[in-house]
Amino acid sequence: MKINLIQPKKPHSFADRFTTLIDEKGSKRFFQPPPGLAFLAGLSPGTEIKITDENIEEINFDEKVDLVGISLAFTYLAPRGYEIADEFRKRGVKVVIGGIHATVMPEEAKEHCDSVVIGEAELVWSELLTDFKHKALKNFYKSSGYPDLSRSPLPRKDLLKLDHYAMDPIQTSRGCPHYCSFCVATRIYGERYRFKSLQTVLSEVKASKTKFIDFADDNIAADRRRFKELLKALIPLNIRWQSDAPVYL
Repeated sequence: MKINLIQPKKPHSFADRFTTLIDEKGSKRFFQPPPGLAFLAGLSPGTEIKITDENIEEINFDEKVDLVGISLAFTYLAPRGYEIADEFRKRGVKVVIGGIHATVMPEEAKEHCDSVVIGEAELVWSELLTDFKHKALKNFYKSSGYPDLSRSPLPRKDLLKLDHYAMDPIQTSRGCPHYCSFCVATRIYGERYRFKSLQTVLSEVKASKTKFIDFADDNIAADRRRFKELLKALIPLNIRWQSDAPVYL
């Protein structure tokens, strides 16, 4: 089975203004690769997988693939994501759509695909692949709980063209204990704060090929004691990093 996991191209004006930078050599680089797709690939051992980020390469719609997965991590990706899904389905290829936008708007997403993954994929992706092999895809796959990050596989970053990006995304936690009206984090990932061990995080940082890390957490400082331990452990690694945290820190 061959799977193509696709990150749709960002709108031109948005991509240029907010998601790219010019490096010291004058080359334009996107801030980060699609971390969710690399992680999804890590959940698929024994499967032939490629990751296509349309921001840096064209999609080959005529390539022979069995299944296409499209990530709608943000709403601004939905229009192009639906176009991609419709194009593959015209060619008889099964399409799965997931991500934050699909989780919030699953019925809308279903109009353009064969299955929608609602929420986090860890607890349902294996079932989806098994159903696909038996030609019995369900319309929706929704986890009954929240996965334990300490058991999560490492993302398949070997499938990413990392030289096109300015930073390396590493997720240390998911979830947030707050219910801010403007934020979708609690709705998607729950109020329970889940995290990887400090040792696992540091191993990923040390293995990174860049010195600029994006800690792709919903709220990296939700547990202040853990956050301080992480900061102290990062000092000797001499890296630059960014993440999201509340302003009250």
